Amino acid sequence: MHTSRSVFLFWLISLVLLAFLLSGCMEDKFDLEKLSDDMELSPKFSAPLARGSITLEDLVADGGENIVRDSSETHPYIKMVYREDSIFTFDGNDLFKVNESGNESYTLGNIEIGSFGPITSSITLEDIVNNATTHEEEAGLIESADGQSIPFPELPESDSMAIEGTYEVDTIENFRYAVVDTGQIELTLTNNLPVETTIELDLRTKILDNTGTTEEEDTLLEHFEFRELQKNESHTEIFNLSGKKLGSVLYAKKVALSTPGSTDPVDINLDDDITIEAESGDLVISGGEVSIPEQSLQGKETNVSVGYSGDRRLDTLRLAGGGVDLTIDNNTNIPAYMKLSLPKSRYSNGDTVTLEQAITAQSTSYGELDMIDSETILTHTDSLPLEYTLSLGGTEDFVEFHASDSVEFSYNFYLDSDHIDYVSGYFGKDTLDFDSNVFNTGIPLFDNITGGFTLTNPTLKLFYTNTIGIPFAANLQLVGESADGNRQDLNEKVNNDSLLYFDSPSHPSYPPPPTYNGLQDTIRIDSSNSSIDEFISLPPKQIRFSGAGYINRNTTDPSSTQNFITSENRVNVGMEMDLPLELKTTGLTYRDSVSFDMDVDFDEAVTLYGLFKNQFPFSIDIKVTCRDSIANRDLLTLEPLNEDGETVSFLEAPEVDENGRVKSSKENLIYFKVSGDDIDLLNEANQLALEATVITSQTAEGDFTGVKFYTDYTLDFRLGIDETGTKLDF
Repeated sequence: MHTSRSVFLFWLISLVLLAFLLSGCMEDKFDLEKLSDDMELSPKFSAPLARGSITLEDLVADGGENIVRDSSETHPYIKMVYREDSIFTFDGNDLFKVNESGNESYTLGNIEIGSFGPITSSITLEDIVNNATTHEEEAGLIESADGQSIPFPELPESDSMAIEGTYEVDTIENFRYAVVDTGQIELTLTNNLPVETTIELDLRTKILDNTGTTEEEDTLLEHFEFRELQKNESHTEIFNLSGKKLGSVLYAKKVALSTPGSTDPVDINLDDDITIEAESGDLVISGGEVSIPEQSLQGKETNVSVGYSGDRRLDTLRLAGGGVDLTIDNNTNIPAYMKLSLPKSRYSNGDTVTLEQAITAQSTSYGELDMIDSETILTHTDSLPLEYTLSLGGTEDFVEFHASDSVEFSYNFYLDSDHIDYVSGYFGKDTLDFDSNVFNTGIPLFDNITGGFTLTNPTLKLFYTNTIGIPFAANLQLVGESADGNRQDLNEKVNNDSLLYFDSPSHPSYPPPPTYNGLQDTIRIDSSNSSIDEFISLPPKQIRFSGAGYINRNTTDPSSTQNFITSENRVNVGMEMDLPLELKTTGLTYRDSVSFDMDVDFDEAVTLYGLFKNQFPFSIDIKVTCRDSIANRDLLTLEPLNEDGETVSFLEAPEVDENGRVKSSKENLIYFKVSGDDIDLLNEANQLALEATVITSQTAEGDFTGVKFYTDYTLDFRLGIDETGTKLDF
């Protein structure tokens, strides 16, 4: 017998053991380095090949994250654990978001330009006599008496002296022209002539071009009569300018003078005059080309919706970020200053949340109404008032102005959970759709097996962290899918309405602690409230997840319900399947195939012996088919036989007590025989197809009960070979 033969046969039996010990759960355990120290290759005998011992404890060590040792009971046992840290999450953005955009237009309307005056002019006695078109004889008499005293001639009202010429007052400095909405002119005449006088005149206005040289318009404003003014007496007439277009030039025209004259001589001085003085009150204009003084226009207000109405409400907003983005279009020729504020929002220092933005003429500017470190008290309102005021900057030069000129601004009010420090209110009854997902379990027990089995005590745990102060329920669909496509709904029924109810944390202190963990809890799903037995028994190679959540589902009085969200605003739900290897099966079949490529040079029939002393709580029936995978042809089938050549179990199950604990080991001797004619077929094989059927142990009465895989269970074995076909004892 050559060494290569020994290695081959030991490799073959190791492969067989590997195939179905715990149905593949511990596939990296059964090799020479991992066997008991009692195992040895014997150099003294040609027949004995190896002996060894392996425990379930050996098979757990380095078994991967899914296979663990549970020491919670008197006897440690093996269990499998599958964990997904997050099967669904939702956060504050699913519950709280304000995204409101809008446009406002601030039409300037009528503005004040202040008053003008007094502006003055005079009509001298020389002007009167030189420009008289009637009573020329009387005019000549007066002119010739300059510096003398004469009786002043009578000029009756019915036939007054007409005086040609225009008599301009000083130029108005604060506009080229203005369309007056409200305002008035006070026109005062003072009689500096030596006799009682009555004066009539037209008050007119001129609009000149920008050079001041060309007349564009000439308009009559009003006709005035100043009657019976005594020497050195003044009189004032008030003229309403509403609706008038006023130029920068005022002048008197069509002047007429009448007087009763005097019987006694009076001193004649051609420098004596009638003075004209014009003065306005504050003018409010609707248009013009004016020099505008600084002024604030009347404040306005709009309301920004926060998206909460009906039963839904916001009570308190404490923000660590966010605000209102603004775009301001100044369509006027006037530099301005805009002030916007949220009167219900205050910074921590008590100041109102305010933005003050300078805007140049005919420009677009941008700003942000910053709400960082602010608190807003809403209390059952569904919108935030936004107040805004426009102040006009002064202009030294004339600028074109119309009451319809406007400053427009658009706003985008955006808040989400990233900006939250603390928000309270009632967020309404709402449904959250969770994203569907597929999770691969990654548990080797669930691979390559068919047939019925039952894990007698499986549990599924939903562990969750909730930092959002809103109660919610969830309808979760967890559907297991086996490798062959069969499906089973976990069908959890914790409540009559098939919903799982998740607790919410209590109201935090304010300010919340630096790390606000909220509430952590676990919902347990087992055979008492779900179909987990059928779910696990598929077995599930993958789990399909879908579902929906319902917030405030059982709320009956929204007005007294206080939801809250803090900066730590997240709900995370994970899943853990806790599967103690406590199972029963009357026939669980494992199938797999492995590549095989080794030439052996036995000359005669070969018999492989195995003696097993088994505490593992199951029996194994095994069949190994040697195949040519290229030709898709079965070449040779190897099955364990007894001394009489009858097919027997590879391992025989020990008896268990009523608690599923093994009473004592079960011994059995098996043979694998390869005849001389089969050696060539064995060498042709390039694949081994393995089929193993596992049946769990029974009680003395023959009942199948759930058996638990305790880590102290041991499998002792001895392996031998006889090339001649002679039966050998170990």
